[in-house]
Amino acid sequence: NFCAAAYRCPSESSAAVAAVQVLAAVLRNQYLHAEIREKGGAYGGGASYDAANGLFRLYSYRDPELRKTFAVFDGALDAVRSMKWSSNLIEEAVLGLMSSQDAPGSPAGEARGDFYQQLQGRSHAHRRAHRAALFSVTPESVIDAAEQILSGGRSLSVVTDLEGARTLPDSFQVTQL
Repeated sequence: NFCAAAYRCPSESSAAVAAVQVLAAVLRNQYLHAEIREKGGAYGGGASYDAANGLFRLYSYRDPELRKTFAVFDGALDAVRSMKWSSNLIEEAVLGLMSSQDAPGSPAGEARGDFYQQLQGRSHAHRRAHRAALFSVTPESVIDAAEQILSGGRSLSVVTDLEGARTLPDSFQVTQL
C-alpha cells in the first residue's frame, strides 16, 4: 500500500519557500518517521515540497495501515503546533537540506545540474539568496507555513490491492487497473 496526501502551497517565487522546505524536513524527521514507520510498520514515509508546482506532499510506502496513516496525516498540523521548537531542530533540518543541495558530483553531473537550474530560471544569485533564506528560518515561520498549508484542502490517493481498497472510506473513488 502506498498512501499520499497533497496540499496546494506557495510556489518557488514565494518568500515562504525556505520555511516550507524546513517544514517538510521537520515533519519527516520528527513526526512522520516515528508515526508511520516505527509505530505503523510502513517501510517508509515522509513529507516533500515541490516548489516548482506548488505542492506539499505527505506519503507512505509499503504501508499496512491505510486508515491509520491518513489519521497521522490529519494530525500533522497538531504535531507541528505541539513540537518543542528550538534552534537545534531548525538547524538540523537546514543542515539536512543543505547536504542534499551541496552534495558533490562529477564534473558532468555538476554541469547538468547547473544547466537544469538555469533552465528553471534559478541563477547563481537566486540560489545564494535561497541558501541565505534557509538560514533565517524561524520556528514561527515554519508554524505559519504549516497553518497555511495543512489547514487547507487536500487530495488523497492510495495505491493498494482489493483487500486494502475494501478498508477505505466510501469517499474514495476506487479505480481498478
